[in-house]
Amino acid sequence: MARWQIEDFRNPSVQMYFDLCLEGLYNWKQEDTNDDGRSYEDFRDLLVKYELQDFADWLAEYQQVWIYVQDGVREHRKKLEDKEKNKRPHALRVSKILKMFLTTETREYRNLKISASDLTSKIDISGKELFDILKAGFINEFERLGLNETVLSSEEAREEIENGGDWEWEGEHEYEADLLPSDPWAVERYRLDHSKPRETTLEIVNMKIAEIEDIQKRLKKGVGAKIKNFACGELAKRLSYLYRIRPFLDQVEYSSITDFPLSNETCRFIFDYLEFWGSLPDGVKYEKKEKENRANYIKSLIRNNINYFKKPYSFSNTLNYIYPIDEYLEKRIDLFKKVKDGLITPEEYYETIKSLP
Repeated sequence: MARWQIEDFRNPSVQMYFDLCLEGLYNWKQEDTNDDGRSYEDFRDLLVKYELQDFADWLAEYQQVWIYVQDGVREHRKKLEDKEKNKRPHALRVSKILKMFLTTETREYRNLKISASDLTSKIDISGKELFDILKAGFINEFERLGLNETVLSSEEAREEIENGGDWEWEGEHEYEADLLPSDPWAVERYRLDHSKPRETTLEIVNMKIAEIEDIQKRLKKGVGAKIKNFACGELAKRLSYLYRIRPFLDQVEYSSITDFPLSNETCRFIFDYLEFWGSLPDGVKYEKKEKENRANYIKSLIRNNINYFKKPYSFSNTLNYIYPIDEYLEKRIDLFKKVKDGLITPEEYYETIKSLP
């Protein structure tokens, strides 16, 4: 992204608005993204209805890539879940037993005793010795199963890329590799495809238990449905920012985009947009005349998405790879407004973003 000057902040261009809300994915072009028969003129007419026609070209490209990426993600995730299906019950048992050992230092467990004997000798193991042996055994099994591995953080991914990266991954993902490390979406793809072992702590064990139980719960309800909901929720949230960005930057009552009111009109635009592209979650069918229901549905979709990503754990690898999650999206928009309002300088804007953890 080009470095913006003070005049850019005061009089943002259409592309600046778009970059603020949807930066990353629309630059991730695919040569084999095919025309699916939808009319560009019809799409532009939809945007004209909501006075967003200036974004028509970017949004058309963006959505084609979004659909392409989501199809690949769902296929990859399904393969991963099928591959790990048989070992998941064992992994859950090991994790729960290990949690008991990591959280329990009570007398009854330290008084555990095992006796073993043959014709010539007898061995007793009891108390702290047995407790520590069993705990170490379950830690070893937990780590043998790779349950102590978590995806790289953004900082770890950038460090690894700067230190040479993964040449095998880059060979399989040539387009994304060409964008590293400057493109946020390419870095996010790299991050979520790489993991590293962590120290086996109670926090890691609790995270793994929650993760496995959540996967099992979702699979019972039908593979993929919830994941698509969360991906659509993230897209809906960003579209809501695109719809609200201009009035938000021009008012003084609200300092954060997350507090700026989400109108029914905004939600109806998002519903019409998702419906046009066939991107609504499965089973969602509302008559167009039921405008209030459509708005309430979109508000719920966005709210559930935000609450989901506040959970104290995250899925590993492609299970979390449903959208280029941008943890600084709202902070960047809020900081942009501060520059536009004259509260900070462009230099402070970039320094603050650079210093975010």
